[in-house]
Amino acid sequence: HNLVGDIGGMTLAPGLYCISGVGLLASQLILDGPSDAVWVFKASTSLTPINGSVVMAGGGQASNVYWHTGTAVSLDNTQFLGTILSGTAVTFTGVGSSLSGRALAKTAVTATGASISGN
Repeated sequence: HNLVGDIGGMTLAPGLYCISGVGLLASQLILDGPSDAVWVFKASTSLTPINGSVVMAGGGQASNVYWHTGTAVSLDNTQFLGTILSGTAVTFTGVGSSLSGRALAKTAVTATGASISGN
């Protein structure tokens, strides 16, 4: 499935999603599926969630969500979940930023005022 621009406001079933251009998340994204469902998001460049959130529905598990980017991930005041695999760096800013999952990057993971918990 191809996604473009802001992915907030959507409810997505399990599957593979390709995000063209810069992926934005400015509101709530709902991932709806059973506990064994898997979501994979592949962004050709960067992912920049600002004031958004990712939530699970239908029993889905954060440990079954994967985000892969060609370049950076920059989360600002965003509640995020899953495993982030960044082509360069992951940056969390804002006291409202949180991650339930893992953040892996080729260069650095930086958290300023953010809450990160493994799953």
